[in-house]
Amino acid sequence: MTQSPFGTGEWPAVTFLIPTLNSAETLTGCLQSIFELDYEMGQIRVWILDGMSTDGTVELAKDFDVRVFRLGGNPAVAYNSVLSNVTTPFVALVDSDAMVDKSWLRIMLTRLADTDSDAAGSRILSASPDTFWAKAIGRELDDRYSRLPSSVERIATTCMVLNTEVLRKIGGFDEDLPTGYDWALGYELSKGGSRIVFVPEAVVFHSHRRSLSGYARQQFAYGRDAVRLTRRWPKALSGDAVTPWWMTVQPVILLAIALLVIVSLAIPQLLIPLAGIALGGVSVLLPIWMGTAIRAVVRTKDVRSFAGLMTIGVVRAEAWTLGIAKGVVWMITAAMRAVREDGD
Repeated sequence: MTQSPFGTGEWPAVTFLIPTLNSAETLTGCLQSIFELDYEMGQIRVWILDGMSTDGTVELAKDFDVRVFRLGGNPAVAYNSVLSNVTTPFVALVDSDAMVDKSWLRIMLTRLADTDSDAAGSRILSASPDTFWAKAIGRELDDRYSRLPSSVERIATTCMVLNTEVLRKIGGFDEDLPTGYDWALGYELSKGGSRIVFVPEAVVFHSHRRSLSGYARQQFAYGRDAVRLTRRWPKALSGDAVTPWWMTVQPVILLAIALLVIVSLAIPQLLIPLAGIALGGVSVLLPIWMGTAIRAVVRTKDVRSFAGLMTIGVVRAEAWTLGIAKGVVWMITAAMRAVREDGD
């Protein structure tokens, strides 16, 4: 093992926080990768934050030297529920469907020490994709991550290492966000003056959604929860290095097209001019989807993946749009309910 970059001469203790919910299919691989790290095992604690699984996840976890917490609520709630119990100077956030490379933790901590940063995120590769869609999803994500700068405003909690005290100082995670709490975490860290470094040399292998329908459901949830996120952090609308503006603008264009269609149906006289505007929106989206797919194809040199990458882009935009629509309806319904309750 290489020498520690920290002043003490020793590698620091780290607590891994792994949220699970019916994760039996992937948890064993995740835990095996952690316990096979090139790191002093006495300096590693592994905590399973289980959301009341019913598929044997907890039983599988007990085959390893881990501490299991049975918790209700979303991952943000789970993280916050145990944060006060963490005694190590660093926490590592790893999803239950991800596996860390042997050198992942040492590389991440070394970069934190060398740059005097408080948080770090790593590259995400596919964990032996066994379906056409899992491969396409992985290639699209890897293409975006391959272009990230050395410092980012936020990054996925699939693979992060953070300074424990800094995480406590900002109040942990936003429990009102079932998804998107990684965006809020990054914004809170940035607001507090902390820096997140991107470490491409450190790698995790993630099991992506195996079906297009599963991917669509995941992206729908992201769109739905983005409504609440942008109410608190409007800057999310402009995108960031992980999710650039040309991605966040897509649901806006699709919602505008949908509105134009509704208006043209209600007022037939406006059909032709509104149809022209709607086609203009489509003419903006198609080059974005095609350009994204072509860029990934060029990088991977796999022409056969073009159709899958195009489909992923279209499905994601549509799922985000429908999710946003539902999120807006929820927001309006909640506001109306609050008004009625105040009136009573």
